Amino acid sequence: MLGELLEIDDRTLLVLGQELDFAADQPDVANALVHRVGDTLVVVDTGVTTAFRAALKAATRRVGDWSRAVVLTTHGHLDHIGNSDLADELGVPVEHYVPVRDLDQMRDPASSWVNSFSRVTGVVPLPAPPSSAGNKIVSMFQPLRPFAAATRTYEQLPLQRIRIGSARFTGWSFADGAVRVLRSQGHCAGHVIVHLSDSGVLHLRLRRTSTGSSTRQPHSRRPRSLSPTTGGRSGRATSSSATRTPSSRLASAGPTRTRYSPG
Repeated sequence: MLGELLEIDDRTLLVLGQELDFAADQPDVANALVHRVGDTLVVVDTGVTTAFRAALKAATRRVGDWSRAVVLTTHGHLDHIGNSDLADELGVPVEHYVPVRDLDQMRDPASSWVNSFSRVTGVVPLPAPPSSAGNKIVSMFQPLRPFAAATRTYEQLPLQRIRIGSARFTGWSFADGAVRVLRSQGHCAGHVIVHLSDSGVLHLRLRRTSTGSSTRQPHSRRPRSLSPTTGGRSGRATSSSATRTPSSRLASAGPTRTRYSPG
């Protein structure tokens, strides 16, 4: 159900999105993650639609008290970015980060979709000519507010080498290292995934199959030291099946277990 709040722990909520229904003018909405580290609120992706925005706000009130915030955009697709100006309404010092390589499609999504459809014309069936199909897609994802006053790109920050167990990545860290943004760049040119080290959650994009079932799949090679411990249909992983991952174990070279959060 759109906007349903799934509790991972007392400081972490998954805000559930919905499937795309083109015939019904229903946009797909990506899952979002709301987490608190000390006095810092962390929001990973902001979905789209006013109903999802209300659910995000409700989630921020349920994770405890915070006095600063960081909003992290994993990539520039419409279903992930529609409510990012929510950062301006949080009433605390806030940062919002987006991948620099996805800026063009975030600024002009209609052109991005038209170009994408034009490249596959005659190869796959389209519901309409590329220009009409592209504009139709964008019209479904309204209101669309991908930027905030505090928006910056990750790439404006120094690139870091990040180690999780035996796996090594490059990316950026926030909240004194408790939140790691890992470069993957497979789903979009700038795509990133987010690891919450204190909760043992790895937030991924959710890929749905043609039958409506869901699979969790990172768009970079899955490190051997990270193994999923959650289950459930359509990404509804239960916290009772998850194993907490202490930060000390994540920092070690030995195997670790983490929970996968579908994005």
